[in-house]
Amino acid sequence: GLLAPRDPVGGGTWIGLNPHGQWACIMNSYVAHTPTRDDTSRGEIIPHLLAQSEPDTALAALELAAYRPFRLILGTRTQWQLYHSNGQSLAIEARSEGRDVMFSSSSWNADSVLPARNAAFTRWQAQGSVVDAHGIPTIHRWQEVGHEKTTILMQRPESATTSITQINFSGVSESKAPTMHYWPASELAPMGSL
Repeated sequence: GLLAPRDPVGGGTWIGLNPHGQWACIMNSYVAHTPTRDDTSRGEIIPHLLAQSEPDTALAALELAAYRPFRLILGTRTQWQLYHSNGQSLAIEARSEGRDVMFSSSSWNADSVLPARNAAFTRWQAQGSVVDAHGIPTIHRWQEVGHEKTTILMQRPESATTSITQINFSGVSESKAPTMHYWPASELAPMGSL
């Protein structure tokens, strides 16, 4: 019953939605970490958690040392919690506040990348949180010329944004379930400054 894209390399996923409307998304965390004998793919975490009736309880019981550090958001239609694992302990970093928020991770020049992304998100919100004809928030197509290494639709010599995945709770009711949409980066037309 899990709805999720599959990582063709690791076999796991970075985002998922179960039939009960519970969802999870995992992000990298760039903190010092001593590798275990063979770090298990973090892509296995979401399928494991969303198969449980209480994902937050399953997360608390997870053997954190088996995985590289991560940030993970667990949520429902109306609330979410952001957790952080440093490979040894688990802490709640943030909870839903009834407003739009953006979470981002960057292993490259995070001190300038993350503030630039946050500023772009604020501009996008000020412009009315615009979505394109396909339902993609235009912030996800942001790729300014000269700033390709910083933007959301990121392009660097060693890595790039490969896709956008969206869980949509609009109009969810007893008879209508949330939906998931996936767009490979090859189908995304870059958008200049916001």
